[in-house]
Amino acid sequence: MQSQILPSRAALVDRIAMQFEYGQNLIALVGPSGLGKSYLAETLITEKYPEFNKAYIQVTAQIKDTELMTQLLQNSFRAPLVDQTQTLSENFFQLYQTQPCGPCFWVLDGARHLSDEIIEQLRILSAKSPVELFILVTAQAPRMLPSALDIHLERLSLSESKQLMAMFFKDLPMEEDPIFQSFLQESHGNPALLLEWQASQQSQLRAPQSKKSYRWHLTALTVLLALLLVAFMYQKQIQFYFSEQVDRAEPLGTVLSAEQVLKAENVETQATKVLGQKNVTVVKPSVEANEKKGELPRETLVEAPKDSTSGTVFAVLTALESSLPAKDVQITSLQSGSQSVTLEEVDLVEETNISANRNLDKQTVEAPEATELPSKSELIEQSAETKNQELDLSPTEWLLTQQDSVWAIQLLAVKDKAIANSFVLANELKDVYIYETLRSNVPWWVVIQAPFANIDDARSARQKLPDSVLAGQPFLKKFERIKQEIQLVTR
Repeated sequence: MQSQILPSRAALVDRIAMQFEYGQNLIALVGPSGLGKSYLAETLITEKYPEFNKAYIQVTAQIKDTELMTQLLQNSFRAPLVDQTQTLSENFFQLYQTQPCGPCFWVLDGARHLSDEIIEQLRILSAKSPVELFILVTAQAPRMLPSALDIHLERLSLSESKQLMAMFFKDLPMEEDPIFQSFLQESHGNPALLLEWQASQQSQLRAPQSKKSYRWHLTALTVLLALLLVAFMYQKQIQFYFSEQVDRAEPLGTVLSAEQVLKAENVETQATKVLGQKNVTVVKPSVEANEKKGELPRETLVEAPKDSTSGTVFAVLTALESSLPAKDVQITSLQSGSQSVTLEEVDLVEETNISANRNLDKQTVEAPEATELPSKSELIEQSAETKNQELDLSPTEWLLTQQDSVWAIQLLAVKDKAIANSFVLANELKDVYIYETLRSNVPWWVVIQAPFANIDDARSARQKLPDSVLAGQPFLKKFERIKQEIQLVTR
């Protein structure tokens, strides 16, 4: 017994049975190919008239009239002796006289392969049969059997098409799915086309790549990553080696740069010019003499003879070596004849010495490390990360509190949450929410715009969306469906 049958088709089966009971013994079920005429005929012969002798024959182009006649008589009588020289009606009358049979029900599937002789014999038996005989023939065009009653089989409506697919397929996509809707519209209510639906059509939108190319790409990626890792480690090793060598290197105190030598020569030249006119000799008094006076040892400038050149060189070298400030130097002015060294001249020598020492000290002072300021790209990335963190606040609890009759617009559905966040940021949409669901045990992230009190508000809002969003064919969805998708994750 066939259990899966639409209510409209079950009503048509009852209508055919009622026509037989009203006295119409020959009926033709008319309809295009694929509408389910054979399925309907099998349902009728299975569920109706259990006490009849039944014969279901699928007529093809290869079947002969004698073979068809033999099959009909064998299913109606018990071990009949069929005379091939006689017609179907003559054999039926003769066999009934020798061995009477009960009521019969014949179903011939494929009227276009019946010959005119067989059609005439069926008309004679339906009118003059000695027993109750019901004959049902399936035909693709009307009036193929002139004496038969034509009952037309109509196409399925859109709701019946969904109901038929739900009987044979467990996991159907959502009704709002554009691919599923296109499939229903192109099927035009033909059950044969509806039952050819494949669940893989929803996911396999691209042609599968061969395993060899996949393995080749994986191998190339592995080799590339290995080379990058080796190069990175080699660079780190070189940087560490050079930094270690720089740390170990110590500056030599006996080596002076060219700039330092030039500055020292300039200082010596200035000191020579100042002291050239007056021969000055720097005399370092003994420590004992200064200790007696309670003072630290200080350098004393003593006037040298005019004809003394060694005193000038000695004074210049002493001025270069001195690093004490001018206020700490005790000066003793010694006069020899009419020449003497004034305080201003000594200050000039010492200031020259101090400037030379400062220039030398600047070479050894390390410059502080420059503070690295964040670049503009880093600031943009930080702001983008801040926005993404705000989008990560999933409104799942709020969505579950909404009524089932509320509507929403599904804008996008992807497997990567980062892509969903980028989509929202790029289009700058309002009242947009992201929630997680499962499809074929794979996490998906769905972007919706909600809420809308009715479907008209949702449609008007969809028309106002940007062209970039409308290119993705957004569709409407009820919150009842959204809650079911969210609960797939929470189970």
